[in-house]
Amino acid sequence: MTSSVAACLASLWWILAEEPGVDRGEPIVDAPTQVEPSSTKPVLGLGAVIDSVRGKHPLLDAADASIDAARGRSLAARGAFDPRLRIRGSGTPLGGYRYGVVDTEVRARTVALGMVAFAGWRLGRGDIPVYDGKLATADGGELRAGIELPVLRDAGIDSPRAQRRKADIEGEIAQIEREARSLELSRDAALAYWDWAAALSRAEIRERQLRLALDRDAGLRQQIAGGNTAEVEGLDNARVIATREAIVVDAQRQAQVTGLTLSLFLRDAEGRPVVPTGFAAPHPGVAAVIAADSVTADAQAARARRPDLRIAAARLRVAAVDVRLAGNQRLPALGLQGYAAKDVGTGAAALRPAELGVGVVFELPIPLRTARGELAVARAVERRIGDERRFLFERAEVEIRSAYAEMSAAHRRSEIAARQASLAERLAQAERDRLLLGDSTILFVNLREEAAADAAAAAIDAAADFRKSRARYHVATGMPPSP
Repeated sequence: MTSSVAACLASLWWILAEEPGVDRGEPIVDAPTQVEPSSTKPVLGLGAVIDSVRGKHPLLDAADASIDAARGRSLAARGAFDPRLRIRGSGTPLGGYRYGVVDTEVRARTVALGMVAFAGWRLGRGDIPVYDGKLATADGGELRAGIELPVLRDAGIDSPRAQRRKADIEGEIAQIEREARSLELSRDAALAYWDWAAALSRAEIRERQLRLALDRDAGLRQQIAGGNTAEVEGLDNARVIATREAIVVDAQRQAQVTGLTLSLFLRDAEGRPVVPTGFAAPHPGVAAVIAADSVTADAQAARARRPDLRIAAARLRVAAVDVRLAGNQRLPALGLQGYAAKDVGTGAAALRPAELGVGVVFELPIPLRTARGELAVARAVERRIGDERRFLFERAEVEIRSAYAEMSAAHRRSEIAARQASLAERLAQAERDRLLLGDSTILFVNLREEAAADAAAAAIDAAADFRKSRARYHVATGMPPSP
């Protein structure tokens, strides 16, 4: 509406100035340099800014590095289950008995049941004394294989398996933390975007106000020359032009500052900040508010969507692993061992039969103070994380309902401000019409126009506040901001 009014006035004054036989003369003031109209620039949408944040942002790159580190820790935790090769050689090159022994063995811990499997080959050659007769083998050596199986302690869980599980969960947490960082950046990008859009709209309002005063200049000049208007009106309009020029400069500065802030989120393909000087922004406007009956459903859905709640759930799983491990360590150690061995090649008759060996190991620290203390710590940590998680649920619901209340109030304010701006503009237009009829002065027109400009700027700010409050609501429910 404002732009159409300005266009009509400009056309009217231009027609009057171009009447045949009328000398336009020199303008009362020099016109300031005008910025490029925003309508000639491509419009930068909020979706493009958010896509830019998700595509390339240093803080998300840092989150990716944290994910890589978590993957490295997970890989390191799996190293406990790597097969181990051990080679040992011994002998007595000098002495009454000259012999040598080479023993190789591969051992591997398994995830299932905490079992350790091993296989090896041993060769004993030379003059082996009777008391070390077990070192003797056939000329092809001895092959053996067996297992070690924990029955009580370390059966259901042990430290290597616990570390592996915790490392996997930490990897999930790193992924969720990246999602949280992305969501936070999207929210901050939306706030910066609407600040920038509002600043551009305010600058356009101030520029239109300046153009109104400039368009009046030629007509006032003619009316003063014809004796139809007092010269003081021209001087007053010149003052208005100078005042509005200063206001435009400040509005343009605010648009530049908000554009620089937005560049922290708007990135090019190389990840470098892009200052949106070549783009226009849509006017914030009054958009539809989210229905009140959806708040409860959004609060419920946020339990599964919000990254902070998902991180708390993952932390609780880590604590549960520690509790389970500490509880297992209170059990006595009862291990079963079994192996089979067979010499190959030629050798003494006593070495030829296959061997089958079994064993049992039992160990019990009587006071169990270490295990009991670790279990008490693990249970306390689990309880603490559970209490914190419960509070996070409560706080999340409060945040969602508070964000909705803020959004609803901002929507109402934006509607009222839009109505005030419309009424103020109608009054300003009426005052301009009175000026054309000679029933008003530049002073009253300026007052009406300034009131209309202030009301229009307030309506823009109220609409931007609503857009920002809606972005906060979306993020509070675990969703990215929407335009």
